Amino acid sequence: MKKIALIFYLFAFNSLAIENQLSICTRDNELRAIEIFYLTQDRVPCEVNYTKNRINKILWKAWSSEGFCEAKADELINKHKDWGWNCRSVLSEPVQ
Repeated sequence: MKKIALIFYLFAFNSLAIENQLSICTRDNELRAIEIFYLTQDRVPCEVNYTKNRINKILWKAWSSEGFCEAKADELINKHKDWGWNCRSVLSEPVQ
């Protein structure tokens, strides 16, 4: 019975899960990753992570401002496009 309850619990929250947003930018042989991590089932808290040369940095965090992480990630993606990078969104894992 406990296994059935656990499976139901996981599926119930998985259907409500918010997917992290990942964008990959490439230019020549270089790669940059810009990802929004949702730390709960809601849009906040969240953080924007930037990976360059295999080094990951958290650039921004939001605890209560819904839409802040998305706006900052979009700004960074647009800057990369202006600098000649090719950026595309890819699927990421949902928050569990």
